Amino acid sequence: SYTMSIPYKTQDFAMQIFEGEEVSNPDGSSTVNWETADSSWIQQDSTQGSDSGRYYMNLNFLSWCNLDKFYNATDGGQVRLKLPSECTSSNTTVYMIFEENSVVNLFSDATLEEFNSGNYILPLGWDIKLLAVCVDENKELQYALVDSEITDPHLETVTTMTKITEADLEALIKAL
Repeated sequence: SYTMSIPYKTQDFAMQIFEGEEVSNPDGSSTVNWETADSSWIQQDSTQGSDSGRYYMNLNFLSWCNLDKFYNATDGGQVRLKLPSECTSSNTTVYMIFEENSVVNLFSDATLEEFNSGNYILPLGWDIKLLAVCVDENKELQYALVDSEITDPHLETVTTMTKITEADLEALIKAL
């Protein structure tokens, strides 16, 4: 086992350790399935004041790791994003970015031809940004950035993607 620490600005007692298992999908892409890491523990240290501290994690695995919490609102909506047909699960990633800079990867749903928040219900009224990044048939990067607010139902539609260089995409992400 090994120990690692992660600083925080605001202590959250709902935080948990998740271990990820990478699995192959039928289309050749891969997905990470997250399970609560029962064999590891987390300790919170707020001795530096109420506005900052550290999470200490004792981990008993060497694979994908995530310090996070379940968030599933009882009254809210699922976020859905439709992209142009050339944007598929094999060449596109979509991120939902919350105001406090938390980031969630949206699921690809080939049946509905969309990306969505899956079974997670998110609170109405939250401001979000949706960032879709696609590698086109010419191996060039394209993106779309949508400012939105969670509603129910929630469906955003992007009809065109914008070409972007890797350096400009990195700058755009850092600016978020």
